[in-house]
Amino acid sequence: GMVFHRPVVLIVGAGVGGLTTALALRRAGFSAFVVDNQRVLSQGKRVGVPLWSHALRVLDRLGVGVQLRMLALPTLKCEILSVGKNQNAKHRTLASISLSEYSQNTTAEALVVDRAELQHSLLEALPPNTVWTDCRFVSMQAVGESLSPNERNTVSSDDSPPLRVKLMFGDGNERELDCALVIGADGKRSLVRGYINHRAVWRSAGFTQWQGVVDIDPQLHGPTSTFPMFTAREFWGAGDRFGFMTMSPGRVYWYATCNTRKGQVFLRPFKKHLESRFGGFPVVCSQLLQACVENEIERNDAYVLDRAMDVSLPVIGERIALVGNAGYPATSNFHQQTCMAIEDAFTLAQCIGKFGLKDSLALEMYNAARMKRSRLIAKFGAQQLSTIAQW
Repeated sequence: GMVFHRPVVLIVGAGVGGLTTALALRRAGFSAFVVDNQRVLSQGKRVGVPLWSHALRVLDRLGVGVQLRMLALPTLKCEILSVGKNQNAKHRTLASISLSEYSQNTTAEALVVDRAELQHSLLEALPPNTVWTDCRFVSMQAVGESLSPNERNTVSSDDSPPLRVKLMFGDGNERELDCALVIGADGKRSLVRGYINHRAVWRSAGFTQWQGVVDIDPQLHGPTSTFPMFTAREFWGAGDRFGFMTMSPGRVYWYATCNTRKGQVFLRPFKKHLESRFGGFPVVCSQLLQACVENEIERNDAYVLDRAMDVSLPVIGERIALVGNAGYPATSNFHQQTCMAIEDAFTLAQCIGKFGLKDSLALEMYNAARMKRSRLIAKFGAQQLSTIAQW
């Protein structure tokens, strides 16, 4: 097998959060590897990912921002409009926000990029063989003692042995790897989190979200047209919201959020349900839904942890850290999810770069940096908030 000279950091999950963590740690001089049980990372589906200025700044510092700006048009302004009594009624503008004024920063903008393109840009920036696909994280234990999900990680900081991680490749080969740190970037149903809090039970937060990407005639763009190029629009109705942003000329990202009843189940086709649900919204909403391909509509339920893990401890144990959704007590609005994972990744790498891995100080600092945000999410993550209201 491979010989590792420096302390190895293993990241579980090659989503945007995992890849950003790997890139940020590599830039800080650490030997970071990523495992993912998928054979192919982005499965042909187009998924729009809004990137707000904080996350863009991180990607700029990691050297991938330029490439993304070549792929996408910036959103410089956001408008929130109330929905009239019927499709043709006048909508009232509730708010019009210029992003640069809002953040008191001259370069504030948002981009919506395709998730596959974002993953590809991050992969391209990483050295070859950093990401092992078709490779499943099976288990881990502290070298010299058993560490099962039912036990709290009690490794002492003076003498913390590395973790021994068991991996299973698609061809059935198992492999063990000794790591200085394991980072869970494997989403809300995180396996890594099982070693910290194995009793995580999720319940619905009372709303669901849909999103899709639509190709339109580039002629429809223009300052006074249906799809202004640099302005995001969001329509608010009773309990339902519908918004859209231009990704690039001829490509529009739309999203919808709806309050749900307890136990309500949504089955495909989503398109029919959405067309009738948003029938009273402005015509542009119906046009986008009609132009959408059914299997490209993504649905995302918002969840909260029933027995919420201690919000103040997103990092527990000396050798385990969580990034993105894996480490929060509620899944946030998906406009935030990717941005938060990117910011987590960068913060974690900065803490490790500054304090090293000899003791748990780096993770304690990372924990402190995320604590405020965790509290906010525990408070607001379970509510249906708009894109703009969240930033």
